[in-house]
Amino acid sequence: MDINRIRYFSVVVETKHLRKAAELLHVSPGALSKSIKTLEYEIRKTLIQPSGRGILITDDGIEFYRKSKGLLSEYHFLFDTSPKRSSIIPTLKIGSFEIFTSYFLTKLIEKEFPEEKLRAQELIPGKIEEALELREVDIGITYIPYPRESVEHVEVGTFISKIFGPKNLKDVPFEKLPFAIPVTPVNSSASQFQSLDGWPNFVYRSVKYEFELLESAIQVSRNGFAVLYCPS
Repeated sequence: MDINRIRYFSVVVETKHLRKAAELLHVSPGALSKSIKTLEYEIRKTLIQPSGRGILITDDGIEFYRKSKGLLSEYHFLFDTSPKRSSIIPTLKIGSFEIFTSYFLTKLIEKEFPEEKLRAQELIPGKIEEALELREVDIGITYIPYPRESVEHVEVGTFISKIFGPKNLKDVPFEKLPFAIPVTPVNSSASQFQSLDGWPNFVYRSVKYEFELLESAIQVSRNGFAVLYCPS
């Protein structure tokens, strides 16, 4: 079995698109498709299936991808000629977004995983569930669940979100409050939220600032320019 076929398939899984994978690998889509078919023949399993204009990774494909990641890592390690540096391989992988990884993760580690090796990965809702399906993370933390057949959502707690802002904006009418919100939208028909901060989509607010990072929005608010909607 050619290790390159396994590597090619891994890129297909990670891009979920044959043409994009082919561009990254600098091969033609036809050559990539032939490589995948040869790999399927060798392992006697169907790894991908057509799905509309794209492709679908089968359960066998996801399982093969998960198992082959270790093989590819060992292969790269074996033939890597760059200077080695010691590293700690985490055993617990958590996927979540900034509101949790920046402000609640410390308490979670302290109470639940004080002895664990841990890696926290920044992911948005939807991508969290996707990473769980691909076994790239062990646990996902979110308050905007995306329905996935193979992912179980379990409620472990509740919190109340409130509007926070500087004192100079306390007398401004609600409809004129300048909100700072996350750039990332929520694209789930099952969710009542349209924004990553959990603002209900049926309530209008005046958005003046949009930021990639929550910390940036907090700094703007601290300087008297905006209000935020976040857990209290």
